[in-house]
Amino acid sequence: CPPGRWGKSCTEICDCENSVECHKNTGLCICFPGFIGDKCDQKCEKGKYGLNCTETCACVHGTCDHRSGACECEPGWRNMLCNKPCAPGFYGSDCQHRCLCTNGAECDPVTGNCECNEGWYGPACDQPCSEGTYGKNCVKKCNCADVPGVSCDKVTGRCICPPGRTGNRCSELCPSGFWGEECSRTCACLRGATCDPITGKCRCGSGWYGEACELPCPSGHWGESCSVPCQCSANTRNPEGGECDRFTGECRCPQGFTGPRCQDKCPPGRYGSDCKLSCPCQKPGSRCDPVTGACECPPGWFGETCERPCLLGFYGTNCKQRCSCPSGQPCHHETGLCSCPAGKYGPQCEDTCPEGRWGEDCQHICDCHLKNNNMLCDPIHGICYCRPGWLGPNCISSKSLC
Repeated sequence: CPPGRWGKSCTEICDCENSVECHKNTGLCICFPGFIGDKCDQKCEKGKYGLNCTETCACVHGTCDHRSGACECEPGWRNMLCNKPCAPGFYGSDCQHRCLCTNGAECDPVTGNCECNEGWYGPACDQPCSEGTYGKNCVKKCNCADVPGVSCDKVTGRCICPPGRTGNRCSELCPSGFWGEECSRTCACLRGATCDPITGKCRCGSGWYGEACELPCPSGHWGESCSVPCQCSANTRNPEGGECDRFTGECRCPQGFTGPRCQDKCPPGRYGSDCKLSCPCQKPGSRCDPVTGACECPPGWFGETCERPCLLGFYGTNCKQRCSCPSGQPCHHETGLCSCPAGKYGPQCEDTCPEGRWGEDCQHICDCHLKNNNMLCDPIHGICYCRPGWLGPNCISSKSLC
């Protein structure tokens, strides 16, 4: 029978789909490799191939052609038996596609998706974690203090402290005496001063300055790092001004001055630095030098404390003037007025006591006139005696003229 015919006289037509011929006597289909069934209309079941589907596929990660048994690998696998994964940097069907991953990332051999290393993200793992995130695909949140300069490791999440900070979260300043990165450097400050935790620069306490706070404040300055100008400057009342305490700024006034800015002279009765000392002068009207405390005595007095009157025969300021009284009579040590003998008065003791007065400087009052108007008193001794023309014990008898 010719192809496609069978039976007696080859009059029957073969009813086959995947065949070139059928049995000439029975009409049974003779199938192409990879097909089975009465009409060759069924492919080999999975895992089988070849003539009458009698061969077993050898593909490890793939399917075989139902006709030839040739392996068709799953994406990510290669080789005749699909038993080798894609080489690094390749993916997909027959491992023909080149991976686009960067920064050491691996790509999925099937899909080509990049498996980013910690600290990176993005389709090609080419973007570093943004600030505040870390880890795989940058999905973890950093737990660091919200302080300028603090960051976290993009891989581990460890807080990276700027100079001057320490602690797991960088929330603490360097302990006293240390500075710099990881607070690893020791401050070199003297006088108990602290240093800047970032730069290490010494923060000098009151009264000191210099790189290591080793120098006392220069004249005219006080306070921390000697940064405050003194307010004890010279003025019209005090041309020299004063020095200020380098620790407190309090003015130390020169001798003879006082006040918050040494602007006031010492008040009467005070002298010395800041006018703290009392003048030793004893006599009212005396005053002391505001600088030395030396007494300036009032007229008629002398001595270190003005405690002594002028020596006999002298009077006035500093007891330098000589008395000018007659007959060597003394004068008053303050005024220079003569101390007259009994019965005399006047600048030069030239006058006799007026009626009704007697004694030294005529300072006593007579009482003779109280007894009788005919009586007078002796200007020297104060003894009563009769006026001229009268006599008797009480001066009541008139004296006749001869």
